[in-house]
Amino acid sequence: SSVLFKFSTIGANSSIKCIVSFGNLFIFQFPATIADKNDKNLDFYYYNRQNLMMIKRETYMERIRPFINTELIKVFTGIRRSGKSVMLELVKDELKSSGISEENFLSINFEQFANSEITDAKSLYEKIEDFNKNKKSGEKIYLFLDEIQEVKDWEKCVNSCRVDFDCDIYITGSNAKLLSGELATYLADRYVEFVIYPFSFAEFLEASRLKSSEINENLCFKQFF
Repeated sequence: SSVLFKFSTIGANSSIKCIVSFGNLFIFQFPATIADKNDKNLDFYYYNRQNLMMIKRETYMERIRPFINTELIKVFTGIRRSGKSVMLELVKDELKSSGISEENFLSINFEQFANSEITDAKSLYEKIEDFNKNKKSGEKIYLFLDEIQEVKDWEKCVNSCRVDFDCDIYITGSNAKLLSGELATYLADRYVEFVIYPFSFAEFLEASRLKSSEINENLCFKQFF
C-alpha cells in the first residue's frame, strides 16, 4: 500500500515512502541514508510540493506518553494510510530522545515481502526470542509490529511475549476484526488502544503554517475538503 516517489533534488536513486496523504498534504519516510544527511531523528517530513519540513502529531503523543515503558500493549488501529506507521516512528523518536538505544528496537512490517516468512504466532515468537537473546543484559526490548493482522494467531505470540520477556510492545492493525472492537477478545484487559485518524483540519492547518505563518485559513479549509 506504500507509494514510492523519486526526488531529483535528493538523488535519482532515492526512494521515499509516502506514509500519509491527504489532499495536498503528504508525510514521507526517508531512507536512513537520506535522513542522516540532516538529522538522524528527522525521518518524517511534511511535503507541500515545494518544501520538506518536520511535523509531529503531538495530540496523539500526549495520550501515548503515559503508557510508554508500561506493561500494557499499545495498539494503534485505524484505516489504511491514516498514519499508524508514523505513530510507531514517533514513539521510537520519543524513546531515543530519552536515551534508549535503537539496538533495543525490533521493528517488523508484516506487509513487507522481506518478512513474508513470518506467517504465524510460532515464527513470530521465534524471531522475537532470537532478538531478545542478543540484547544487553538487563535491558528492555521494544517491539514495533506493524499490520499485525497478517500473522495468524498473533495474539498468542503477543500475550506470551508480554509474560516471557522484559519488553514494551506496540502494534498496529487495520483489518475488520481489529477495527470492530474485538481487541478485548484477543488481549483481555492487557492493552490500551489508540484509534488513529487521518489529519484533522487543525493538524492540516498546523502543517500548512510550517510553510507560511500567514496562511489563509479559508483557502486552507477549501484545500482540506
